[in-house]
Amino acid sequence: MNYGKIGIRYAKALFLTAVEENVVEQINNDMLILQQLITENKDFVFFLHTPILKPSEKKNFFKSVFNNQLQPLTLRFLDLLTTHRRENRLGDIIRNYHLLYLQHNNTVSAKLITTLKANETMIATVTEKLQAMLNKKVLLENKIDESIVGGFVLQLDDKEFDASVKTQLQKVKINLINTSMIK
Repeated sequence: MNYGKIGIRYAKALFLTAVEENVVEQINNDMLILQQLITENKDFVFFLHTPILKPSEKKNFFKSVFNNQLQPLTLRFLDLLTTHRRENRLGDIIRNYHLLYLQHNNTVSAKLITTLKANETMIATVTEKLQAMLNKKVLLENKIDESIVGGFVLQLDDKEFDASVKTQLQKVKINLINTSMIK
């Protein structure tokens, strides 16, 4: 079975239950906590993926470590994942839950890639223009990538607007090569 499909299926189930229990925001906060752990703690990632530990041991770990930190629904969900040996898909589930959460709140996530940190005015301007264009709230993240040389790259969902100097130089190079081949 496709792991992406598993992540989507479990995320939808969690999201729908969160809507029913009116804890969508709290569960999203829990997912952010778990995502941070996955990102920053290699031991936690190993724990999620190791088949050596029994499901009961993993369940006990989740209860003892997260009992007072996470919502009861999140704890029940981690228990369910562990029962079905899907805890290793937690990262995919978190990403899919977050997408459902953004969609639910009429929000999109975008990334502005620049060579230097964008100032507040630029971030505000790009955010306002995107919000007006999309008629949705926009969460804009600024990522720094010196390899683009200058300009910017804007990523929104699966679309990318590349106005970087690097890309412009590549286009010029291709045109020069094509022009020299024609003669």
